[in-house]
Amino acid sequence: MTDTFQDVRVSMEQLGSVYRAIYETYGDSVSITYLDPRNTSAILIYFLRHWRFSSLGLFQALHRFLTKAHPNTLFYNGHILNPSAAVNEEEILARLAYLQS
Repeated sequence: MTDTFQDVRVSMEQLGSVYRAIYETYGDSVSITYLDPRNTSAILIYFLRHWRFSSLGLFQALHRFLTKAHPNTLFYNGHILNPSAAVNEEEILARLAYLQS
């Protein structure tokens, strides 16, 4: 039996490491929701929810959905934590700390 996620296994492991670091740093004060990049309707709902609760403007929400929502891109309240979609744990944690302050 072949590994279904063989082509994305490395990036999944990198994201898992980042998620664990976020949890270790912030505990339950930050909620992590993983959205499968193939599920575009869930990603659209995520951005529209942040628009509805006023953390993003409608244009920003649609722009981020259409142009910035790539696999391995992390968002915090609709704001991009890693604009290049590179999984750099230190950069992501620093940006998260900045957005929380």
